[in-house]
Amino acid sequence: MPFQSVIRKVNIWGLVFAIVTVLIMGCKSSKNDNPVPNNLNTTYTPGTGRLITRIFGRNGNGNSAVRDATVTLYMSNTDLQNDYFLYELLTNGSGEADFGFLNAGNYYLYVSKRLNDSLYSRIDVVQVQEAKDNIRNINLY
Repeated sequence: MPFQSVIRKVNIWGLVFAIVTVLIMGCKSSKNDNPVPNNLNTTYTPGTGRLITRIFGRNGNGNSAVRDATVTLYMSNTDLQNDYFLYELLTNGSGEADFGFLNAGNYYLYVSKRLNDSLYSRIDVVQVQEAKDNIRNINLY
């Protein structure tokens, strides 16, 4: 009996040690405290290209950049119809929304902006080509 008691104590201490080790190993801090948001990739890799949209609207002097327009990216028309989007960004002061580096292929964009009591929107299709900055200019209104 005393031998079995020693084995139980060793097993309990072994279990405690294993749990503490797992907890300590799982608490490592990340080396990158500032990850790049809204990007699938951060550099060109085989099969990727960069997608930047520029949204414009008409004013009394011609076209101007539209700030705070919502630009939503979808993989397919079906995803667009079901509102299963990949990313949703607001345009900056230059009217740009930078989706970063995406897999090459066709994507759907839904652009919208509410001005006063009117909602302006547009659906567009864009092709992201490999190893290129793909810039899509869209006239919203």
